[in-house]
Amino acid sequence: MNRVHFHNIADEAGVSVRTLYRVMNNQGAVSSATRRKVVTALNRYGYLCSGQKESQTILFDIIRSSFIERVGILLMQRLSLRDFRCVLSNHTEQKERFLDAVSQAAVVVMCSFPTETLLQEVRAANPACTIVNILGGVGGDVAIDSEDYQGGQLAARHLFANGHRHVGVFSSLDQPNHVERYKSFLGQMLFLDPGCKVEFHEYFPGTDPGDFWMNYFRAHKQLPTGFFCPLGGIADYLPYCAEKLKLKIPDDFSLIGYNRPEERNYVQPLQPFDSIVFDVEQLTAWGEYYILNRPMVTNQACIHTLLQPSLEIKGSVRNINS
Repeated sequence: MNRVHFHNIADEAGVSVRTLYRVMNNQGAVSSATRRKVVTALNRYGYLCSGQKESQTILFDIIRSSFIERVGILLMQRLSLRDFRCVLSNHTEQKERFLDAVSQAAVVVMCSFPTETLLQEVRAANPACTIVNILGGVGGDVAIDSEDYQGGQLAARHLFANGHRHVGVFSSLDQPNHVERYKSFLGQMLFLDPGCKVEFHEYFPGTDPGDFWMNYFRAHKQLPTGFFCPLGGIADYLPYCAEKLKLKIPDDFSLIGYNRPEERNYVQPLQPFDSIVFDVEQLTAWGEYYILNRPMVTNQACIHTLLQPSLEIKGSVRNINS
């Protein structure tokens, strides 16, 4: 690559050329914040400081969500026997500390549903790192996800095949996964029968799931025959609320969730329910593969690996064709 003059790098980092040389030669009298800023600028143009080795640090950005936490921890366990240093962080709690850790990492694993802005900040903090985005949609150098459009279609076909033409969809819209599942479900239902009725009810993150369901049942006396929950976590609470109201699944309404409750470290509900599932072990295996076989950061294109979901039937969808 074409080398950039040190004066330009010093100007970019906001330091003198003398300070730049001090950092490059690991001399003292430079604050840690200034040193980090200079190292980031040097790395951006292909320079290494004296004695600096290629980092084997893998930084995991894991937010507080039972399912994504489980996935991140499983991936950390797969890498624990290899020559890596795994560091755990949470950008929602300590943003500056997270970005400090990014500047020293070879790989940043985003188990945090990152926004485009956050991904840009990670890239700016360390242009040389490989960004692996787990279950967060497209973004980064590698994105690994379930094929959510197919998942929504599977749910729609299952309900339609069992005679359901009035269905409710219950989900948040704060993550691209949930939006894709809802859109594909709606599109498939209308394709199969343009006259069917699909109601959408938004769940706002932070709302108590039990309260969400109780408020829904109090406000709706005429229920759809089938429920689909693209956000799997709120489906876990539904059997408990239904029992309190003397409603039975699938006699009073049918239910399809997303992912297995045990994969969210959630106690198995009163009654197992049909779900769209994908293999979490396969997900973490692909994560390990891309960490061991990193793509070129300079290709300016995201490698998007999609896992094929399947329908797991537990008897919570009633056949009402007759």
